[in-house]
Parts: sequence; C-alpha cells; structure tokens
Amino acid sequence: MTSPTGTRGVATAAVTRRLGAALLLAALAACDAARTMRGGTGLDFSTVDEPVSFPNGALTITGRLFVPEGPGPFRAAIVLHGCEGMLQDSVVGDTLPRLDDTLAFWGRTLREPEGLVVLIVDSYTPRQIPAGCGTTDTLLQDSIVNADTLINEVTDRVSDAFAALEFLRGKSYVDGNAVGLFGFGSGGSATLSAMAKNDLPVALPAQGGFRTAVAFYPDCKLRGRYGSTTAGNWLPYGPTHLLHGALDTLQAGCVERVARAAQLGADSASLNPVAITSFAGAKRGFDRAVENDAAWTAADRAARDQARQILLDILRALQP
Repeated sequence: MTSPTGTRGVATAAVTRRLGAALLLAALAACDAARTMRGGTGLDFSTVDEPVSFPNGALTITGRLFVPEGPGPFRAAIVLHGCEGMLQDSVVGDTLPRLDDTLAFWGRTLREPEGLVVLIVDSYTPRQIPAGCGTTDTLLQDSIVNADTLINEVTDRVSDAFAALEFLRGKSYVDGNAVGLFGFGSGGSATLSAMAKNDLPVALPAQGGFRTAVAFYPDCKLRGRYGSTTAGNWLPYGPTHLLHGALDTLQAGCVERVARAAQLGADSASLNPVAITSFAGAKRGFDRAVENDAAWTAADRAARDQARQILLDILRALQP
C-alpha cells in the first residue's frame, strides 16, 4: 500500500515495469492461445483476473479483466488508475505482475457479489511510462517521477477509455448499453474529460459513451481544455459524480466546475446530472486508507467507506 503521496523511484519503477511488461506479454500470449470465449482459460474467476489487450489506434493497450460466472449479458465498469499505475511492484516468483491493492479490491468486489464485468486499463505500461506520483521534496525531484507529466489525461487517457469501451462492447457477455466509468486522481480527470459533451477531445465510439461516471479526486482544471472552472464549457453527456477529500488542495475549482455545468444544463431532467461530495477531514487518496496505519485518520477511513457506498449505489442503478 502506498503512502498518501504514493511516491516511487524512477529506477525501481523502470526495472519493475520492464519485468512487468515481459511477464504480462507472456501471460497474454498464453491466455490468447487458450481462450475461445469468456471463461475459456479455465481460470478460477472467483480469485483470478485475466490479462487482456486491445487496440487504441497504433498502440496496444493492456488491462485486467474480471468476469462474473454465468452467461450474461452483464453490466460493466471500466476503471482508470491514478499516478500509482495499475500494477504493484512485482515479486520474485509472481507469474503475473500484481494489481494495485485498491484496483484489485474493486475488480473483485464488483465482479462478485455485484455481478459486473470490470476492465482495469493500464495506460502506463504500453507507453513505457514508470508509475509514480512525484514529490514536493526538492532533494528528491531528480529521482522521483510524476507519471502524469508524461501522458495527457485529458486526451490520451480518454482515448484509452473509449478503446476499452469498444473492446467490452465486442464481448457477447457484456451489455454494451450499461457500461460505467470511474477513475482515481489523473484517472478521475480522464473520467471527467471522457464524459464531456462539449469540445470532446476524442470522438465518441459509434454506440456512444458511458452511461454513468464517478471521478475520485480529479484535477478539475482539466489542463484548461474546457476553459476556466467558473466560465468554461465542460458539460457531461451523462450522470457524473465527483468525490473529494475536503483537505485535498488539488480539489480547487471542482465545486465551481460542477456549478458551471449546472448552469450549462446538467440536471436530472436532461439525464446528465453532475454532483460533488466532499468528505470532511479527509486527505487526497482517502480511498486507499487502511487500518492501523498512522498515515491515515479516522476521517480518511470514514470517507473511504462512504465513497465506496456511493460508487456501489451508482453502479447498482446502472441500467441499459
């Protein structure tokens, strides 16, 4: 589990990513050779996630797929990681790089007992970007990378999300009209951009975009793509909910962004309501709060639990 800052060294991360990429490609080849349809790998879907790949233009994006038992069609959710990346550091003996704990929690929880297909998208490994969240310590600036400076979450990661959506819609066991999106940090910013009705940076898939979305602590400035938070043109085409810790300084402008979207016509009558929940006393990354760790407070853990319930309620209401 990472600390609230989620820092990692470039050298360690780079070696880990090279090892992880090699292991992942080997696993993909083995899975592709064995799989004919969902479940064809013989994997135990109660405990194992499946490595997958899909095209995004000339780039091949990788991810992890969780599929419930049964014939479907199932509702689905696509998940966008934050600066920590999709993977943990690999451990000697691992046959497949391990998922980040928080992402693994959501994959397993939403698959069983919630009955959703879950696709976690890795935007870093295919681009050879070492995961890391940077640091404010000037003595470490040269050895810690902020991965978010190496990829544009408002454009590149939106294209990954749409490519993942088209990938899922190609599966007979997925209800292509009932796919939600959620993301963390930079993945939350990408989530907001993927839901944009105005000035969408990437063309929507032929069957349209996501039915609903949840953004955990996004940077609501969105790189200026949609203008200012108070007078810009960001307007979601579907229901969108933002979740923030009240002590997170990077949440500046999110309340204004939501209010501006309401001025532009975001509401329940138009089927594109937008809302924000700010958790008192909680820091950034509150969803990663663990027990018996002094880095996290009771307020962080309470926010984690409340946010989980909000997301579950939204995805449970997901209908075609």
